[in-house]
This record gives sequence, C-alpha cells and structure tokens, in this order.
Amino acid sequence: MDHIIRKPVKATRYHHIALLLTVAAIITSLYLLSRHNYLYFHILVEMFSIFVAYTIFAVTWNTRDQIENGFIIILGIAYLFIGSIDLIHTFAYKGMNILPVPGADLATQLWIAARYMESISMLAAILLFNKRVKAGLIFALFLLASLLLLALFLLRLFPVCYIEGSGLTRFKKISEYLISSILLISLILFNKRRGELDRKVWNWLASAIVLTMASEISFTFYISVYGLSNLTGHFFKLFSFYFVYRAIVETGIRRPQTLLFQSLQQTKDRLETQFRSIPTPTFIWKKAENTFYLLDLNVAAELLVQKTFSDLKGKTAEEIFPRMADLTTIMEHCLTKKEGVDRQVNYRLQDSPRDNTLKINCVSVPPDMAILHIADITDEYNSRQILLESARLEATATLAKGIAHEYNNLMTIILGNIELLKMEPAIQAAKAETLEDIAASAKKAADLAGRMLDFAQIGRQVTREIDMNQIITQALELQLAPLPAQVSVTKNLEPRIWKINGDPVQMSQVVINLCRNAFESLADRDEINITTENLLLDPAAAEINRYIEEGRYVCMSIRDTGSGMDSETLTHAFEPFFTTRFQGRGLGLAAAYGIIKQHRGRMAIDSTAGAGTTVKVYLPAL
Repeated sequence: MDHIIRKPVKATRYHHIALLLTVAAIITSLYLLSRHNYLYFHILVEMFSIFVAYTIFAVTWNTRDQIENGFIIILGIAYLFIGSIDLIHTFAYKGMNILPVPGADLATQLWIAARYMESISMLAAILLFNKRVKAGLIFALFLLASLLLLALFLLRLFPVCYIEGSGLTRFKKISEYLISSILLISLILFNKRRGELDRKVWNWLASAIVLTMASEISFTFYISVYGLSNLTGHFFKLFSFYFVYRAIVETGIRRPQTLLFQSLQQTKDRLETQFRSIPTPTFIWKKAENTFYLLDLNVAAELLVQKTFSDLKGKTAEEIFPRMADLTTIMEHCLTKKEGVDRQVNYRLQDSPRDNTLKINCVSVPPDMAILHIADITDEYNSRQILLESARLEATATLAKGIAHEYNNLMTIILGNIELLKMEPAIQAAKAETLEDIAASAKKAADLAGRMLDFAQIGRQVTREIDMNQIITQALELQLAPLPAQVSVTKNLEPRIWKINGDPVQMSQVVINLCRNAFESLADRDEINITTENLLLDPAAAEINRYIEEGRYVCMSIRDTGSGMDSETLTHAFEPFFTTRFQGRGLGLAAAYGIIKQHRGRMAIDSTAGAGTTVKVYLPAL
C-alpha cells in the first residue's frame, strides 16, 4: 500500500525536476544565442509570442459559438491584433532591414502600441467577465482601434519613444509605468474572480499578467536595444506568452471544458441554487415501474415535510405522502395529457393538529418526469372561508334587520287595535279571551323581532364592567329547572376571571341561548360542561389563530355530549331561521353571534355528528 501511495509523489517530483531543467536549458540557450547574435534571439522570442497570439485567436474564434464568457472572447480576439503589431515590430527592429525605416524608434513605438492594446484588452476582458458579448462587434472594435493606430503612424503623430544615443524618451517611460498600472488593476480585479476559474488556468493567467508587468518595468531602463534590460524584458515576455499559451491554447485543445470556465458546471450550480431557494415547496419526480420516485426537492419542500433530501432521496410518492392517494394520479394525468394540472386537496402534514389545505400544481417534463409545486394554503383558505362566512352573515343580518322592523311595525298596529277593541263595551267575554290570545301571539312575534334585531347588531347596548362567572351563574339558575334529572351540568369557572366590558343583559342572553341550544340536543344521561378561562393569545396559537387576533381574552366554553352536527350543518349554524329541530326557531345561535360580534368578540364551533358540540366565545378582556 505504501508503494502505491508514494509512486505518484515520485512521478510528480521527477516531472518538476525535468521541467526546471528544461526551463534552465531554454534560458541558457537563449542567453548564449543573444550573446552570439541578439537579433536572432529577438526574432526567436518575438516569433514564439506571435505564434501564441495567433493560436489564441484561432482557438477562440472557432469556438466562439460555445463560449458564453466575454473574458475569453475579448482576450482571444485582442491577441490577433496584438500579435500583428508585434509582427510589424519584429520586422521594424533595428538590424532587420525589412522595412525602409532607419533607427529603433518605430520598433519601440510599435512595442508600446502593442502593450497598450494588451493591457487595456486585459482590463476590459476582466470587467466583462461572465458577460455575453458579440464576437463580431468585438472584432470590429479592435479592427477600428488598429486602423486608428495605423493612421497615427502614417501621419507620424505617434509620440517619439526612442532617441539614438540618448535612449528612451519620457513618453516611453511614462507609458511603461502606465501600462504596468493598468495590468496591476487588472490583476486585482482578476483575483476577485479566482473562484470562478479552474485553479490552474487562474494561476497561469495571473502569472502572465505579473510577468508582463515585470517586462514593462525592465524596458524602462535600457539605453541600447541590445542591452541587458532589453534582454531581461524579452525573457519575461517569452514566459508571459508561454503561460497564456498553457492557459488558453493547450487547455482549449486538451481540456476545452476548463477553458470555457466550466460554464456548464457553473450554470448547473446556479440553477441548483435558484431551485433550492424557490419559496414554494417543489418536488421533482421520475416515473419508473408505474410509480414516481423523488429525484430532488428544495429547502421549502424539506420544511413542508420536515425531512431532508438525504432522508427522502429515491423514495416513492406513496412513501413520502402515504395518505395522499390522488398524488400519483395527478402526476400520471399530467404526463399522459402533457399539460399542467392544478388541484386543491386536504392532507394532514406531520405534527399538524388538523388537515392542511394544499394547493398542488403539476408540470410535466417529458418523457418521464414531473415537477410538483405543493403550497400549504391553510391559513389563506381559512381566512377566505371566514370572510365568506362573515359576508354571508352580514347579508343575512341586513335582511333580518329589515324584516324585524316590519314585524315591529305590524305588531304595534295589531297590539294597539287589540287594546282598542278590548275597550269596546260590546265585546263579550268569550271574544275578549280571543283577543288576549291574539295579543299573546303578537307579543311572541314582537319578541321574535327583538331576537332578529339582536342578530342584526342594532339592539341598544348599555355596557359596563362585568364578571362572566356571575353572568353564567345567574343564567343557569333560569335554565336548570326544566332539565331532566339524568342530565348532568358541571361548571369549571376560573376563580380569578378577568373582567370584560359588556352589556350584562345581552351577555346573559348569549349564555341562555347557548345553554338552550345545548339542552335541546341532549338525550338521557348526557352532560353539559361550562368553563371559563383567561387566555393570553399570540398568532402561534394554531388552534384558534383562524378565529381571533392576539391579545387578552376571556374564553367561555359550553360543551355538550349531545347529537352534534355534521360538516354541512356546521356551515349554516349561525344563519337565522336555520334549525334541525321541529320546535326550534333557528335564532339562538344567530342572536348570540350578533351580540358577541357587537362586543368585538368571536365565536367558534367544533362539532362532530354523534359526538357532541363545543361552542367557544372569546371576549376582549380589560
């Protein structure tokens, strides 16, 4: 095992030694060549740089449709024009005798022009890192810049850079420092992008920038174009272009995915991050063997099911949502019809005290994948139902108010005429008894109108500080007498109950109405339990959050073990004149609801057919 581990370490060590020996041999050979004939040395170094520049352009241009990063497009196209200027610089070099231009100034000018273009291109490329650019437009801009430089040279407007016998001009030295400054800024900005590049590519390009800066500094010291500082500057340039070659040319041919900044991986990572951060719980499923297996889910989905991806990966829809039989059917329909599906289902999530209302949206990804968005809209659904319930009851209250007024007007006329008839001497005793029956019925009708007005919340209210325990005790004294002996009534009243601000008469009516409703649903050996308690509620109180806001409340609860109500009956419980009993008027709960609402309180009913009913009243405490 040790042998297997050490072998690659030795191979790497030998590789590094061989590389260092090769570099040393190249430097020695080139140095000896420069001592023998500096012109040959210059030609060799410049031609290598030009070859690298043209190859960079060739690789970039032929892969431009696959490159999404503006950095490589700008740099690749720039090196075509940089290499072309370097080629003319090589032809114009003193001693070449190819161009009919005496002296070394033109070659120095071309050198400065090429380095300006190289440094500015590097800065622009880094500034447009990861930006999409049009290759044709970039090519046209560099072509225009090159034509402008050519015009400056033809018109002899480009500043003098070298004077025979004196050496470099002030413009040349300042330009070298300015170029180095641009490269330094580029390096600083480039360092901020190092995490977006392959490590080796970043190291090679950063080294190329540093060596180019060193080359520019070296060229500020020479007096002779064949001097030592000129030689040093060309060595730096040689290795600078070599690192660019390693980063772009060799990598682009041998490992093109690295040259392209691993754009596919970056895109994948970006999309995965976006998917994970979607606020709606999202699940990705794959169909196999007539069932759907989970491929992925986002953070919101993990919170919904209270499990992590590692816990759920590869599990079926039936395993993750065991009681949601419609889920597989929804996805099957979505894939078969190749269309989106929207459903609303009731499903009890983990640790939820009641069924949650879930909105499911399914999108097909042919041939065998489905994306599910599952949103828990329980609070929204409940709020909507409460608003609909309130709107229905408000409409009913408006109708009840109008009817009650008409009843009162009619009953007033009837009762008034009855009293006039009773004053007539001709009225016989038998007829007088009939009039009394008519008057009694009219008074009952007037009482019915009063209850309707209570429901419509327009009764007179005289409020003061009251104790609900006393109200309940007094109301029960009026209600207990007609109860069968087998019916048990128990009280569990909070001894230190908070006071409320209310109308004692109306509060007594609420207790009487609720108790009467409970009594009428009882059979033999049933029981009623009445409790009061102080509640300090916050929005997290899930049991009642759908009914009331946070604050201090006195809660009165009346629970019976009677016949209870089914869900359909429960939806109409507060509507006036709705009753399931032959003798009932259907105004008890409706009137109590109106009074409690007038006192800024809320009522809630929980009932199951055959299992009894619990009515809770929440009144703001002082």
